[in-house]
Amino acid sequence: MKIKQFMDQYALSDSKAFFISPKGEFISSGGGSHIDMVTDNPKKFGLTPEYIRKTYEKHNEMMGIEGNARDEILIKIINSGWIHIRRRPNKYWAVMIGRMSKKTQGFLYDWAIKILKGVHGIKELNKDAKVKINSVTSNYSKDITVKEITQYRLQEAIEDLEYRLAICTIDEMEEY
Repeated sequence: MKIKQFMDQYALSDSKAFFISPKGEFISSGGGSHIDMVTDNPKKFGLTPEYIRKTYEKHNEMMGIEGNARDEILIKIINSGWIHIRRRPNKYWAVMIGRMSKKTQGFLYDWAIKILKGVHGIKELNKDAKVKINSVTSNYSKDITVKEITQYRLQEAIEDLEYRLAICTIDEMEEY
């Protein structure tokens, strides 16, 4: 799937939005959008307000609009190690990654365990809920279930699970 189509498909409202930082901090958008979270806290994502402003100007879009500037900004942070997660109501989990690595596998394993138990006010009740993982930098794409992720289906070996998530709010995070 082309990245533009993928980004557009997941920009819709009425869903739950999360990020996992490169350090394994699992944060919720708190009911807002991913891009609002980034534009409101650029330093937390390793960006500057100037970069965000210039990106929106380059695309001739208003700040916070779910358009080309948003796509460019989100792709930039995903390529720097952030994981973008969105729950499409009554459908599936959409996960965007830079590349699949042992670190990413470990974070997604821990995310699946936590989301089944409940975290940030969200609990996945359906262990067989679909998870669509796509890379913004490669052709990596995987359709899997939350349950399969908890059964080590992303890893080559259980020993690859050295990475764990820290549940936090955006305010608790350090700047990148």
